[in-house]
Amino acid sequence: MKVEALDKVKRWHVIYTKSKWEKKVEGLLLKANIESWCPVQKKERQWSDRKKIIEEPLFRSYVFVKIDKDNVSLLICVN
Repeated sequence: MKVEALDKVKRWHVIYTKSKWEKKVEGLLLKANIESWCPVQKKERQWSDRKKIIEEPLFRSYVFVKIDKDNVSLLICVN
């Protein structure tokens, strides 16, 4: 492959986010048309009056992003 073609290949990167903001960041990235993924696991939580199944991020404070080298700077601008 040519060097120019390698720059256009989308690769997975990991970005660090504020704790408990993983789903929000993923939503903002998807809204900006940036492919992202936040793996979650379902856990049962119990309060004094009820039980509830919630989705927690598998990796706290991290979101996976698939982006090419030219657009990495867009990640800094997403707010």
